[in-house]
Amino acid sequence: RNGPPGEYIVTGKSRDTCDRNVITPLQNLTGHGLAYNQGRGYFHLFDKKVYVIGANDERASAKIKGATFAGALVDEVTELPESYFEMLFSRLTIHGSKLFGGTNPDSPYHWLKANYIDRFPDDERFFKRFKFNLDDNPSLHQEIKDDLKKKYQGLWYKRFILGEWVLAEGS
Repeated sequence: RNGPPGEYIVTGKSRDTCDRNVITPLQNLTGHGLAYNQGRGYFHLFDKKVYVIGANDERASAKIKGATFAGALVDEVTELPESYFEMLFSRLTIHGSKLFGGTNPDSPYHWLKANYIDRFPDDERFFKRFKFNLDDNPSLHQEIKDDLKKKYQGLWYKRFILGEWVLAEGS
């Protein structure tokens, strides 16, 4: 609502995942005041045009080449091709533009961890990291959290329950 003027983008692996993980929750938060039709490829929120773009392979960067965005919301950053993410960053050229992204942890050698999280640990002007684990999720009932903790072990427990960027044992 208070972001700079201009066009915005919601992006993720596909339009379907953006719809499921971002747009539907936004509709619930805004009292369904957000009308989105996948055929159009955009919606309006707070009088701002927001494009919805899927980025499932290296060719996806062509979808945003030449665009200028005032802000971006990225669903599951680790699922995007690095070239697309780099192109997206280069498109945020409006003064005050920001990129917000969420993801589950992956390999500690993943490009997001190596090129951003580890590279800018204390530079809040450029990059701010928020880390959460399963117990931080207020929307899950404690019984479900307990069941998930019992279900996962090893690598998946460390990633999905503790929120750690780890490799499988012996890798």
